[in-house]
Amino acid sequence: MHKLYGNDWKRQLEEFRVKNPNAVIIDSPEAIERLHNRISMLQVVSELKIEHESDTFGIPKQIVIYDKETLFDRQAWEGLKFLVIANPLVADGSAKSHKMALVFNHDGLGNLKPPIVLQEFVNHGGVIFKVYVVGEHVKCVKCKSLPDVSEEEKLGSLDGLLSFSQISNLANNERTVDNTAR
Repeated sequence: MHKLYGNDWKRQLEEFRVKNPNAVIIDSPEAIERLHNRISMLQVVSELKIEHESDTFGIPKQIVIYDKETLFDRQAWEGLKFLVIANPLVADGSAKSHKMALVFNHDGLGNLKPPIVLQEFVNHGGVIFKVYVVGEHVKCVKCKSLPDVSEEEKLGSLDGLLSFSQISNLANNERTVDNTAR
């Protein structure tokens, strides 16, 4: 249900709720609105409080680019270095929200279409984990991701950009871990 969005969906869901008062709506569209924007979604992660000192994670450096002028303004890039992943700002499950690019250098910027989020690429073993939480139930799914990129590959990129879409959907061997939130 979270992949659906928009006023028409909100209207349909409200009509369903009225006709079915005993049905439970787990998350209202308003409650998940921040998940449709990559910046507000990552803000949630940055606000998490880690209970154990040995548990660590981080969010790669990122910037939001709203227009072409800022895209080519090197001052806007202060503190951000290549290689970067270019993600659409919208994260609503649409095909457009899955069109991404790995940008190796400034030459690759010309093919990007703002608004976008540019995030430093961090080698991560070609794996991402998607975590779903409903009440006390937690489900973690291990998915394929972009492979690590060597220094040699970074320097050898002629076009400066590699476009891709929905890498995590290519996973043939997803593994699921179920836990109860503690």
